[in-house]
Amino acid sequence: MLEIEAFNGILYNKEKISDISKVIAPPYDVISPDTQEKLYKLSPYNVVRLILTKGEAPQKYEKAAKIYKEWRNKNILRSDDLPAIYVMLQKFSYGGKSFTRKGFIALKKLSSGSVFPHEKTFSKPKEDRYSLMQTTHANFEEVFVLYSDKDKAMSKIIDASIKKKPHFSGKEFDGTIVKLWKIQDPGIIEKIKKIMLNKKLLIADGHHRYETAVKFSNENKDLSPASDYIPLYFDCIEDKGILVLPILRMVRGADKENLKDFAQNAGKYFKVKKVKQLPVLKVGQLAAYVGKGVYYIIDVRDKSKIPAGRNLDLDILHELIIGKVLNISSDDKHIVYTKDKKELVKMVDCGQFQMGFLMSGFLVKAALDIASKGYLLPQKSTYFYPKVPSGLVMREM
Repeated sequence: MLEIEAFNGILYNKEKISDISKVIAPPYDVISPDTQEKLYKLSPYNVVRLILTKGEAPQKYEKAAKIYKEWRNKNILRSDDLPAIYVMLQKFSYGGKSFTRKGFIALKKLSSGSVFPHEKTFSKPKEDRYSLMQTTHANFEEVFVLYSDKDKAMSKIIDASIKKKPHFSGKEFDGTIVKLWKIQDPGIIEKIKKIMLNKKLLIADGHHRYETAVKFSNENKDLSPASDYIPLYFDCIEDKGILVLPILRMVRGADKENLKDFAQNAGKYFKVKKVKQLPVLKVGQLAAYVGKGVYYIIDVRDKSKIPAGRNLDLDILHELIIGKVLNISSDDKHIVYTKDKKELVKMVDCGQFQMGFLMSGFLVKAALDIASKGYLLPQKSTYFYPKVPSGLVMREM
């Protein structure tokens, strides 16, 4: 059974912070050094100073804890008087289309319910987030999860709540409009808890943070009962505002002979076609960019030559193309991720990377099906856009 709870969120004090846009930030793992600097300049109270504090470990974690304590003492951040479930709405544009995504923020008891990850994780980010949690005893970001709401029971409650004036309204760093409401009526909160009781959850974004919270809970049982809870942002898979973008791969460190014979060696497994203009990729197609405007379209739809168990596009890319054809490992020494095709082309053309891989978007229901069977995709397989902003609703343990 899934146990969720309302909680007394830690929010920016509107009497001290007039524009929420200046103090929220993207999640820590998508903030580049350039974006970090811009966020620092936006406001002396931007949450980036807590989630991505400047300095070296371990001092930067102690610094983050000190800053958080100062903001609490100055009443920059204040605790809500009443427990709440928070409703969040995001309006954004992509590819010339407008989208609206609606969900809610609540605590989930870590030891309850079925939660399915869909991506493998790295150890270094988990160590980083654990150190921050250990020093601050706080959560500054939510993990993004999906559930099914076919009967629209939760959607009806969310739609009713957003008819009122929002508590916060502003813009995220990328221009996404974000609004926040509070549900503090005990009767509605209990109704939500009952609706969610038998739901299964898929982690959409925040795998490292979720695993870190589980570890923190297991190792800090004596801290307080609060350590067995994590704040999540819940959205339903039926939401038409959910957009999943592919994460592209830029490769370096491959042997020159393997690069030279790439098309021939890849042809042992797949149909490979050389083109000068990238077409719209279909599910089952990958593209390798080798520079100077040249792409190789790799058709992985014919699985007859592929070893058993290698049936997913990204699995094929990592295990066969990167692992066997290029003969390199899928670690951060050899692969850097981006969601920007222009950046990939630029980085390959200027010689910083040898090759780039592009793929089609990922279907949410496909991710849910894969995860429910206990299968994990390679790291950085999906990019749910937009991200859930950091600092909108925080939690103290």
